[in-house]
Amino acid sequence: MGGERRTLILSDTHLGRGGALSPRALRPLWRGFERVVFNGDTAELQMPRVRAAAERAVDELRAMASADGVRLTLVCGNHDAHISDTQHLTLMGGKVLVMHGHALHLGIAPWTRAAGPMARMTRDGLAKTPAALADCLDHRLSLARRVAYDGFGLDPTTHTERGIRPWDVIAKPMDALRVLAFWRAVPGLAAGFLERYAPEARVIVMGHSHRQGLWRRGGRTVMNTGSFGFPGRPCAVVAEGQTLTMHDVRQAGGVCALASRERCRVTLPAQRTTQARPRERAA
Repeated sequence: MGGERRTLILSDTHLGRGGALSPRALRPLWRGFERVVFNGDTAELQMPRVRAAAERAVDELRAMASADGVRLTLVCGNHDAHISDTQHLTLMGGKVLVMHGHALHLGIAPWTRAAGPMARMTRDGLAKTPAALADCLDHRLSLARRVAYDGFGLDPTTHTERGIRPWDVIAKPMDALRVLAFWRAVPGLAAGFLERYAPEARVIVMGHSHRQGLWRRGGRTVMNTGSFGFPGRPCAVVAEGQTLTMHDVRQAGGVCALASRERCRVTLPAQRTTQARPRERAA
């Protein structure tokens, strides 16, 4: 029987940041899975003060997954642009695109004060893109990775080792309004991104915005796994066969567990296989 093997998809764990969970707290989540995908912003590899702790956390993740016999895939995010060479995955015969999501907006993180300069960097890169690569997914994601890395330190007030705290919303209300505006725009941006750069995909699994949920726009489905830090709550997507299910991630006693009850489910039509018909012999 065809389809995906049992795969768990998480995002935005932000390991290394003050108050973040430890890799060991995440370990129970992948029990019973053959593959676990950390879909960007796994660790704070671009923050100098916590980079060493973030690197140790990633090494620990790799060691635990290897010891458990689970295939680990680390997808690049805007906080860990060079954690691996993987910028996206496709599942279920190309019908599902898995990527972090920072490429959706020209300014990468539109709620930050660096969004303007990063948007100008993106526009400059797009203007220099050869026509033959204008709709190339890999090229577009590589540009987003370069801009995210080069522009990361442009807003030190947002990218801090402590992350965003609830009272920061009160102190910086305009930033909160930008977050809300981006949340509202994400489903449409994601559907438009798929139409241009991955037209065969019907579903995108992403993180980045820290807002968990499922939306449908223009015949496409957007699944967001939220965040392990404020704002938002952590969720996980389980891919198996031709089905994607979203589950809450429960945190208690410093350990994470996957909720057995589904938040939502997406089932894609099975891939059709064509068999050659035997030729009839001439009489």
